[in-house]
Amino acid sequence: MTATDIEKIADNVLKKATINNPAVMADKIAEFTFGLEFSWKILTNNSIQGEILAAISFEDKKIYINETQEYKLKKNPGMMNFTIAHELGHWVLHKDLVQEKLPNFDGETLICRGIDKVTDNKERQANLFATFLLMPEKFIRDELKTFTFDQSIVRKMAERFRVSNQTMEIRLVNELKLIYKFGSNYFRNKADAMESAGQQTLF
Repeated sequence: MTATDIEKIADNVLKKATINNPAVMADKIAEFTFGLEFSWKILTNNSIQGEILAAISFEDKKIYINETQEYKLKKNPGMMNFTIAHELGHWVLHKDLVQEKLPNFDGETLICRGIDKVTDNKERQANLFATFLLMPEKFIRDELKTFTFDQSIVRKMAERFRVSNQTMEIRLVNELKLIYKFGSNYFRNKADAMESAGQQTLF
C-alpha cells in the first residue's frame, strides 16, 4: 500500500463523513461513521511499540485509551486527536490482519499505538492515514491563505486543525513545503530562508 493509496482512502473517509473543512475530529468519525466505541483502560506497556497511548480491539469494535496516559492526552488535545485517528487508520487499513496482542487482553486481537520504539510498516501506514485524514493537503492550502504569516503560523494552524505543533510543522515544512524553516524561524518562501541562512553565515 503506497502513501498515495492511503491518501485516497483517507479522502474517501472524509467524503463518507461529509467533512469539507477543518478541524477533523477523529472521534466523531470513528463513532458515527464506523460505529466504534471508546473506553479508558490501563494498558500494559509491555509492547514492542514502547509507551502505549491507545489500542484497538477489532473483535468488540472498541478503541481503548491508556488510562495511565490520561493526563498527557487530555493536556494535549492534538495528540489525542492524532492518536484516535491513528487507531481509526488501523480499523480502516488493517482490521483483517493479525496484529500484536497485549498481555492483559487475553483472547482479543489488538493493535496499539506506541511511541519511542519500533515503528513497523502497519504503524507507519496508520500514521500516514492519520496525517491525511486530519490534515488533507487541500484543507491545509486553503486554511493557510486565511492566516497572516508570522512566527506563530504553525501554532495557529495546529490549533485550527486540532493537532500538535510538531505534527503541523512536519506537515507544512517537511511534507508539503508550504513554509520554510531555518533555525527556529519560519519563512514564507525558500528564498527568504536561504537569505537568512546566508546572512547568518557572514557573522
